[in-house]
Amino acid sequence: MRDSLSPYYIFKEKDFIENYKIFYRTFSDIYPEYHIAYSYKTNYTPYICKLIKQLGGYAEVVSEMEYNLAKKIGYDDNHIIFNGPCKEIYPDCLLNVDSISEIEKTKDHKIGLRVNIDVGQNFVSRFGIDEAELDKAFEIAGDRIVGLHCHISQARSLKAWEKRAETMLRIADRYFGEEGPEYIDLGSGMYGMMNETLKEQFSDVPSYKDYAETVAGMFAKHYTGSKKPKLFT
Repeated sequence: MRDSLSPYYIFKEKDFIENYKIFYRTFSDIYPEYHIAYSYKTNYTPYICKLIKQLGGYAEVVSEMEYNLAKKIGYDDNHIIFNGPCKEIYPDCLLNVDSISEIEKTKDHKIGLRVNIDVGQNFVSRFGIDEAELDKAFEIAGDRIVGLHCHISQARSLKAWEKRAETMLRIADRYFGEEGPEYIDLGSGMYGMMNETLKEQFSDVPSYKDYAETVAGMFAKHYTGSKKPKLFT
């Protein structure tokens, strides 16, 4: 008789926690205002989301269901990054708007801007505000804009991350001056820890230390005053 059991995942809690702590320390040791924002759409199993909260991570959500889950777990809105539609419903979260029309819909709220930048990924995302439109965005929203955000897929190389951080810091200088915004969210897209056999399938796999020294290192050199923007990935 064939086995009728459904497929299932095995979650290694100890390894997950160790991995999280190593990743966080590698960045925060270089730039103390670094924070991890965990993407609920990646895996919103409540048990895992609770672990993230216990470890000090923020919740990054894109839907009402994910927002409600974060609230049920015990998150305050100021530790929830909302990147989904209908942002005007969640005024106390960190809202990253994608377009000029979303700026107008969130006219009573503080916001971050998702910037569409080119780091050599060979395609242009349909999400985010092009650099050419940033002047218009700041004209409309003014001091309601308190953060900058980008998210770029298919760009895991160290060179791409260096370009990502460099571009976002340049934009931050242009619109916020030397103190910077309240936060800069660089999105995701890094290689994780893997064994040598798995590494052989890729041309180049930077370590956490490589990413941290490049990205967090640039932020640490750039913001040397007592007030520093939060850095999220």
